[in-house]
Amino acid sequence: MDTTLNSYINRANEINHIYEKTIKKSNQTQKFQNELTHMIHYLESTLKKVKEQYEKIAIIEIDQSKKFIPSDKIIKSANKASINSILARNMPSVELTYVNELNQYCIKINNLLLRGNIGNIYDKKIINNSKINVHQVVICANRNNCKNILSNQYCKFYHDPIDLYQLKDNKIISDEFYYMYINYTRNFSNTSWIYSQDLSFDKNMRCIGSKSSLMNDILRIKTLNIYKNQIENMKHQVMHDLLILLKLSEHGLA
Repeated sequence: MDTTLNSYINRANEINHIYEKTIKKSNQTQKFQNELTHMIHYLESTLKKVKEQYEKIAIIEIDQSKKFIPSDKIIKSANKASINSILARNMPSVELTYVNELNQYCIKINNLLLRGNIGNIYDKKIINNSKINVHQVVICANRNNCKNILSNQYCKFYHDPIDLYQLKDNKIISDEFYYMYINYTRNFSNTSWIYSQDLSFDKNMRCIGSKSSLMNDILRIKTLNIYKNQIENMKHQVMHDLLILLKLSEHGLA
């Protein structure tokens, strides 16, 4: 823990040094400098809190020469049946709902509404092969301003049924086109489940979710609003995984 904490502190000092010696003196915009200053202050305050909490932790040194754990230190395994009983009493079943109008399954968890369906997972190598057409993997950047959709024509990028429903409701696209289109479910790249903190490295990877950077990610989302598609991707992936697990459960595998 000491080594890890010190490495973070050294890294914070390094970032601050780079800022003071280079970026601050460069021609970068004031907005960019303010953003970096805010991030550095956030990092410094986070490290301070970590250090304060760390100092409160009682460190128990284990005598490595002992080949056994004293019986009074052993935590006995709880009976699996009793644990299931406790969970059953405290964790009521939440039902999954299929919405025919959207061709999606929906579930609400702590006021978070998840929608989606089971899709295909394509190998990234196939997606990068220009000779192979892969569809409905990436969210359409134009959404309801997509020229293809507005012309009642197929778009190879994914469109949320909720967005399409608004166009149908406003008579911008035909009912026939809408009901044909919602049969195209969201597909994924296999790299969508791989975590990468560097979003510029591969936009098909997930850059949100690591415990160590989660609060900073939340701050960046609130400040810059750059992760909208990433969050939508996560929602779709969670529903995909949930439906897969339920299908496995039906066969006694989960």
